[in-house]
Amino acid sequence: MAVIEELTENQSKEFYDEIYMRVGRLPHIPVNLIVCATNPDSPAHWAYDHFIAIKSEMIKVFYSLTRDNPFLPPTYVENIRKRLDVKMARRMLEGEWLDIRTDVIYYAYESEYNFKKH
Repeated sequence: MAVIEELTENQSKEFYDEIYMRVGRLPHIPVNLIVCATNPDSPAHWAYDHFIAIKSEMIKVFYSLTRDNPFLPPTYVENIRKRLDVKMARRMLEGEWLDIRTDVIYYAYESEYNFKKH
């Protein structure tokens, strides 16, 4: 068994492939698995193609939404929603795999706030 925390922080799939080749190679171990915990990222991330887009009997994806976490203080979700821009909040709170950097200079660019006329 292998457990990977924050899978999407790894931009290269090579490390995952290396772990995959090692798990399951001992015939006396009856159950082999890899558990990956992560927040969603862009659909362009390799993990999206490997775990979300391609359906496989060998891959099980479970979504847990932040608002369903009983260990968080009641104000946590509300405060995150206030502090993050809309797209990042959708990704972090609703578990959406979406690109937050499209059609802008950087993903949270707001011309009223970030552009100053001199």
